[in-house]
Amino acid sequence: MKIAVSNFSPDRNPAVRTFNGLDSSIDEFFELVYQINRLRRLLYMISSIV
Repeated sequence: MKIAVSNFSPDRNPAVRTFNGLDSSIDEFFELVYQINRLRRLLYMISSIV
């Protein structure tokens, strides 16, 4: 997604700037979900050992 909008100048097009911000927010959200899932898996492994 980022590659597609990199052709436009973000300074001239506020919609592109907003889209880039939204895109990074989505990336951060999925990173957070990934970390939470890893943590849950780790806790599950620990509890199954105990």
